Amino acid sequence: MDRNELEARLRAECPSLAAAAIAAIEPCVRFSTKRVDDDDIPVGATQFGGNPDLPVGVEWPSLSAELGGKPLSFIAQLDLAEIAAVAPSLPVPKTGHLSFFYDADGWLGNASADDTSTWRVLHLPQGANLRRIKDEVERENGLHPCLVEISPSWSIPSVWSIVPPDLELPDEEKDNYFALAAELSAPAGQLLGYANEIQGPIEEDAASMSGDIRRTGKQGLKSVREAQAKRWRLLFQLDSDDELDVMWGDAGMIYYAIRREDLAAAKFDETMLTFQCS
Repeated sequence: MDRNELEARLRAECPSLAAAAIAAIEPCVRFSTKRVDDDDIPVGATQFGGNPDLPVGVEWPSLSAELGGKPLSFIAQLDLAEIAAVAPSLPVPKTGHLSFFYDADGWLGNASADDTSTWRVLHLPQGANLRRIKDEVERENGLHPCLVEISPSWSIPSVWSIVPPDLELPDEEKDNYFALAAELSAPAGQLLGYANEIQGPIEEDAASMSGDIRRTGKQGLKSVREAQAKRWRLLFQLDSDDELDVMWGDAGMIYYAIRREDLAAAKFDETMLTFQCS
């Protein structure tokens, strides 16, 4: 649905929230997957799962030595020129690649600000001499290679983030908002926009895991937690997906979050990863 249709539906179906929701609409791209053989994916193409394309001299990211040093699972590779062609307004570089990795075998039990080796995001520059790297590690949770369809879209925030504290939201409007958000949700993955939350705001998770809240020395104050959470936003999310043959917990999702200032500076090594499931 285009933005005009989205705004019209918000006004018609969620009048109490329409103004706040429309003001908060953000662009994003959403991804659907199609299972293929790894050899059917052109080197450098946007893909989920399978094996990554890395430049000569760039090593496959691995766990820290303290966690065993095993290579991380390859999650996704985004050709930023392909992204820019369908969604030129997104605040990401227009060339090069973003590659996402995660310790899918270990889940999030080991993830913390003290050891971020359990996930990695690489920004590979335009013109890098990419070659397909084969994964020789047997994995419990390897993602099947998939080609990806890229669709520009729009994203609306969680209903709880825009309901005024003094508003008793009618159940019908709340149900309409949830239904509209579900209609907008990505079939498999999403770049930027708002996260499809399952348990709560991922921004608060990222601010807490990163140590941003703790470093203020005022972690007990709600206003401090909220202020630090506002510095963070979704970078990329990946849902449980049959085509990829991956299930994150109980039909869950993984989220890569990034500070807004780090996104503006293209500091993709400053991401945090969190996980939610039902």
